[in-house]
Amino acid sequence: MEKFIIITSREYLNKITNKTFILSTLFTPLILVGVVFLIGWFASINNEEVSNVSVVDNSGYIFDKLESTESIKYTQLENFDLEEAKLISKTKSDFGLLYIENLESPKKIAKTISFYSEDTPSLTVIGNIESQLENILTNKNYKIQGIDINKINSNKIYVSLYQETFQGKKTTKSDSAVGLIFGLLFFPSQNFKTSILVGNLISIDNFSIFIRTNLLFISFLVSLFIPILIIFSYSLRNSLR
Repeated sequence: MEKFIIITSREYLNKITNKTFILSTLFTPLILVGVVFLIGWFASINNEEVSNVSVVDNSGYIFDKLESTESIKYTQLENFDLEEAKLISKTKSDFGLLYIENLESPKKIAKTISFYSEDTPSLTVIGNIESQLENILTNKNYKIQGIDINKINSNKIYVSLYQETFQGKKTTKSDSAVGLIFGLLFFPSQNFKTSILVGNLISIDNFSIFIRTNLLFISFLVSLFIPILIIFSYSLRNSLR
Protein backbone atom coordinates (compact mmCIF):
# COMPACT_ATOMS: atom_id res chain seq x y z
CA MET A 1 0.00 0.00 0.00
CA GLU A 2 2.84 2.34 0.87
CA LYS A 3 4.42 1.66 -2.53
CA PHE A 4 1.13 2.47 -4.25
CA ILE A 5 0.77 5.79 -2.39
CA ILE A 6 4.35 6.79 -3.21
CA ILE A 7 3.96 5.98 -6.91
CA THR A 8 0.55 7.69 -7.09
CA SER A 9 1.87 10.84 -5.44
CA ARG A 10 4.91 10.91 -7.70
CA GLU A 11 2.82 10.40 -10.85
CA TYR A 12 0.29 13.01 -9.75
CA LEU A 13 2.94 15.64 -8.98
CA ASN A 14 4.73 14.83 -12.22
CA LYS A 15 1.56 15.45 -14.21
CA ILE A 16 0.21 18.56 -12.47
CA THR A 17 3.57 20.31 -12.69
CA ASN A 18 3.77 19.57 -16.39
CA LYS A 19 3.31 22.75 -18.42
CA THR A 20 1.04 21.01 -20.95
CA PHE A 21 -1.27 19.77 -18.18
CA ILE A 22 -1.44 23.20 -16.53
CA LEU A 23 -2.17 25.03 -19.78
CA SER A 24 -4.78 22.53 -20.89
CA THR A 25 -6.51 22.76 -17.50
CA LEU A 26 -6.63 26.55 -17.73
CA PHE A 27 -7.65 26.77 -21.37
CA THR A 28 -10.14 23.89 -21.50
CA PRO A 29 -13.04 26.06 -20.21
CA LEU A 30 -12.15 28.73 -22.77
CA ILE A 31 -12.10 26.17 -25.56
CA LEU A 32 -15.47 24.84 -24.44
CA VAL A 33 -16.91 28.36 -24.54
CA GLY A 34 -15.46 28.71 -28.04
CA VAL A 35 -17.34 25.60 -29.10
CA VAL A 36 -20.61 27.28 -28.11
CA PHE A 37 -19.84 30.18 -30.44
CA LEU A 38 -18.96 27.72 -33.21
CA ILE A 39 -22.23 25.88 -32.73
CA GLY A 40 -24.10 29.16 -32.91
CA TRP A 41 -22.21 30.18 -36.00
CA PHE A 42 -22.91 26.92 -37.81
CA ALA A 43 -26.56 27.19 -36.87
CA SER A 44 -26.96 30.76 -38.11
CA ILE A 45 -25.25 30.76 -41.49
CA ASN A 46 -26.29 29.46 -44.86
CA ASN A 47 -23.40 27.54 -46.40
CA GLU A 48 -24.46 28.51 -49.90
CA GLU A 49 -24.57 32.24 -49.16
CA VAL A 50 -21.68 34.31 -50.53
CA SER A 51 -20.62 37.43 -48.64
CA ASN A 52 -19.83 40.20 -51.12
CA VAL A 53 -17.25 42.64 -49.81
CA SER A 54 -16.44 45.86 -51.68
CA VAL A 55 -12.87 47.11 -51.29
CA VAL A 56 -11.48 50.62 -51.61
CA ASP A 57 -7.73 50.08 -51.79
CA ASN A 58 -5.85 53.37 -51.70
CA SER A 59 -2.57 51.56 -51.07
CA GLY A 60 -2.51 50.19 -54.61
CA TYR A 61 -1.25 46.70 -53.75
CA ILE A 62 -3.52 45.02 -51.22
CA PHE A 63 -6.64 44.29 -53.30
CA ASP A 64 -4.68 42.39 -55.98
CA LYS A 65 -3.49 39.95 -53.30
CA LEU A 66 -6.85 39.41 -51.60
CA GLU A 67 -8.14 35.93 -52.45
CA SER A 68 -11.88 35.38 -52.75
CA THR A 69 -13.23 32.14 -51.28
CA GLU A 70 -16.45 30.17 -51.61
CA SER A 71 -17.97 32.29 -48.85
CA ILE A 72 -16.33 35.71 -49.41
CA LYS A 73 -16.06 37.55 -52.72
CA TYR A 74 -14.03 40.77 -53.00
CA THR A 75 -14.94 43.51 -55.50
CA GLN A 76 -12.86 46.66 -55.99
CA LEU A 77 -14.31 50.17 -55.95
CA GLU A 78 -11.94 52.65 -57.56
CA ASN A 79 -11.66 56.42 -57.17
CA PHE A 80 -14.28 56.81 -54.43
CA ASP A 81 -13.95 58.47 -51.06
CA LEU A 82 -15.25 56.79 -47.92
CA GLU A 83 -18.76 58.24 -47.90
CA GLU A 84 -19.30 57.52 -51.59
CA ALA A 85 -18.04 53.98 -51.14
CA LYS A 86 -20.38 53.43 -48.18
CA LEU A 87 -23.35 54.55 -50.25
CA ILE A 88 -22.42 52.34 -53.21
CA SER A 89 -21.79 49.32 -51.01
CA LYS A 90 -25.09 49.78 -49.20
CA THR A 91 -26.95 50.23 -52.49
CA LYS A 92 -25.44 46.99 -53.80
CA SER A 93 -26.55 45.24 -50.57
CA ASP A 94 -22.98 44.17 -49.95
CA PHE A 95 -22.07 42.20 -46.87
CA GLY A 96 -19.56 44.91 -46.06
CA LEU A 97 -17.05 47.53 -47.18
CA LEU A 98 -13.30 47.27 -46.60
CA TYR A 99 -11.62 50.68 -46.66
CA ILE A 100 -7.82 50.88 -46.87
CA GLU A 101 -5.88 54.13 -46.47
CA ASN A 102 -2.70 54.99 -48.38
CA LEU A 103 0.05 55.55 -45.82
CA GLU A 104 3.84 55.33 -45.96
CA SER A 105 4.27 52.01 -44.18
CA PRO A 106 2.38 48.70 -43.87
CA LYS A 107 2.33 49.07 -40.07
CA LYS A 108 0.51 52.40 -40.29
CA ILE A 109 -1.89 51.05 -42.91
CA ALA A 110 -2.71 48.11 -40.63
CA LYS A 111 -3.81 50.46 -37.85
CA THR A 112 -6.25 52.38 -40.06
CA ILE A 113 -8.00 49.67 -42.10
CA SER A 114 -11.76 49.79 -41.48
CA PHE A 115 -14.64 47.41 -42.17
CA TYR A 116 -18.21 48.74 -42.50
CA SER A 117 -21.34 46.58 -42.58
CA GLU A 118 -25.08 46.72 -41.98
CA ASP A 119 -24.95 44.16 -39.17
CA THR A 120 -22.25 42.80 -36.91
CA PRO A 121 -20.20 40.36 -39.01
CA SER A 122 -19.38 36.87 -37.80
CA LEU A 123 -16.03 36.25 -36.16
CA THR A 124 -15.20 33.75 -38.91
CA VAL A 125 -15.58 36.29 -41.72
CA ILE A 126 -13.63 38.96 -39.85
CA GLY A 127 -10.96 36.41 -38.97
CA ASN A 128 -10.57 35.44 -42.63
CA ILE A 129 -10.23 39.07 -43.73
CA GLU A 130 -7.80 39.98 -40.94
CA SER A 131 -5.67 36.90 -41.62
CA GLN A 132 -5.29 37.77 -45.32
CA LEU A 133 -4.52 41.41 -44.57
CA GLU A 134 -1.91 40.43 -41.98
CA ASN A 135 -0.14 38.13 -44.43
CA ILE A 136 -0.19 40.71 -47.24
CA LEU A 137 1.09 43.55 -45.08
CA THR A 138 3.69 41.38 -43.34
CA ASN A 139 5.11 40.20 -46.66
CA LYS A 140 5.14 43.79 -47.93
CA ASN A 141 7.00 44.88 -44.81
CA TYR A 142 9.54 42.07 -45.30
CA LYS A 143 10.09 43.25 -48.86
CA ILE A 144 10.64 46.85 -47.74
CA GLN A 145 13.13 45.68 -45.13
CA GLY A 146 14.95 43.53 -47.70
CA ILE A 147 13.99 40.26 -46.00
CA ASP A 148 13.46 37.20 -48.21
CA ILE A 149 10.19 35.63 -47.05
CA ASN A 150 10.95 32.41 -48.97
CA LYS A 151 14.12 31.92 -46.95
CA ILE A 152 12.20 32.48 -43.72
CA ASN A 153 9.59 29.88 -44.65
CA SER A 154 12.14 27.35 -45.88
CA ASN A 155 14.21 27.62 -42.71
CA LYS A 156 11.34 27.41 -40.24
CA ILE A 157 11.76 24.49 -37.84
CA TYR A 158 8.94 22.62 -36.10
CA VAL A 159 9.48 20.68 -32.89
CA SER A 160 7.49 17.76 -31.53
CA LEU A 161 9.04 16.61 -28.27
CA TYR A 162 9.39 12.97 -27.28
CA GLN A 163 7.97 12.75 -23.76
CA GLU A 164 8.95 10.27 -21.05
CA THR A 165 8.83 10.21 -17.26
CA PHE A 166 11.91 9.64 -15.10
CA GLN A 167 10.64 6.10 -14.59
CA GLY A 168 10.86 5.41 -18.33
CA LYS A 169 7.13 5.63 -19.12
CA LYS A 170 6.28 7.33 -22.40
CA THR A 171 3.84 10.21 -22.09
CA THR A 172 1.95 12.20 -24.70
CA LYS A 173 -0.17 15.33 -25.00
CA SER A 174 -3.17 13.03 -25.44
CA ASP A 175 -3.58 12.63 -21.67
CA SER A 176 -5.15 16.08 -21.43
CA ALA A 177 -6.73 15.86 -24.89
CA VAL A 178 -8.76 12.84 -23.80
CA GLY A 179 -10.27 14.90 -21.00
CA LEU A 180 -11.11 17.69 -23.42
CA ILE A 181 -12.78 15.29 -25.87
CA PHE A 182 -14.94 13.73 -23.15
CA GLY A 183 -15.81 17.20 -21.86
CA LEU A 184 -16.97 18.26 -25.33
CA LEU A 185 -19.32 15.28 -25.46
CA PHE A 186 -21.27 16.78 -22.56
CA PHE A 187 -20.89 20.45 -23.50
CA PRO A 188 -24.40 21.90 -23.98
CA SER A 189 -25.82 23.26 -27.20
CA GLN A 190 -27.30 26.76 -27.39
CA ASN A 191 -30.52 25.71 -25.69
CA PHE A 192 -28.55 24.06 -22.84
CA LYS A 193 -30.86 21.03 -23.07
CA THR A 194 -28.78 18.69 -25.24
CA SER A 195 -25.15 18.00 -26.12
CA ILE A 196 -23.25 15.88 -28.62
CA LEU A 197 -23.69 12.84 -26.39
CA VAL A 198 -26.92 13.71 -24.57
CA GLY A 199 -29.83 13.88 -26.99
CA ASN A 200 -27.81 13.23 -30.15
CA LEU A 201 -25.58 10.16 -29.90
CA ILE A 202 -27.71 8.76 -27.08
CA SER A 203 -31.38 9.51 -26.45
CA ILE A 204 -31.97 12.15 -23.78
CA ASP A 205 -34.42 9.77 -22.05
CA ASN A 206 -31.47 7.56 -21.01
CA PHE A 207 -30.03 10.30 -18.78
CA SER A 208 -31.19 11.45 -15.38
CA ILE A 209 -32.74 14.87 -14.83
CA PHE A 210 -29.60 15.92 -12.94
CA ILE A 211 -27.38 15.29 -15.98
CA ARG A 212 -29.82 16.95 -18.40
CA THR A 213 -30.00 20.13 -16.30
CA ASN A 214 -26.30 20.40 -15.44
CA LEU A 215 -24.54 19.70 -18.74
CA LEU A 216 -22.12 22.63 -18.47
CA PHE A 217 -21.03 21.69 -14.96
CA ILE A 218 -20.64 18.01 -15.87
CA SER A 219 -18.67 18.93 -18.99
CA PHE A 220 -16.21 20.91 -16.89
CA LEU A 221 -15.85 18.15 -14.29
CA VAL A 222 -15.30 15.47 -16.91
CA SER A 223 -12.64 17.49 -18.77
CA LEU A 224 -10.86 18.15 -15.45
CA PHE A 225 -11.00 14.73 -13.81
CA ILE A 226 -10.50 12.39 -16.78
CA PRO A 227 -6.75 13.30 -16.94
CA ILE A 228 -6.53 12.69 -13.17
CA LEU A 229 -8.13 9.26 -13.61
CA ILE A 230 -5.61 8.47 -16.34
CA ILE A 231 -2.79 9.39 -13.96
CA PHE A 232 -4.36 7.18 -11.28
CA SER A 233 -4.59 4.22 -13.66
CA TYR A 234 -0.93 4.65 -14.66
CA SER A 235 0.03 4.69 -10.99
CA LEU A 236 -2.04 1.59 -10.20
CA ARG A 237 -0.54 -0.31 -13.11
CA ASN A 238 3.01 0.63 -12.14
CA SER A 239 2.44 -0.29 -8.48
CA LEU A 240 1.32 -3.80 -9.46
CA ARG A 241 4.45 -4.48 -11.51
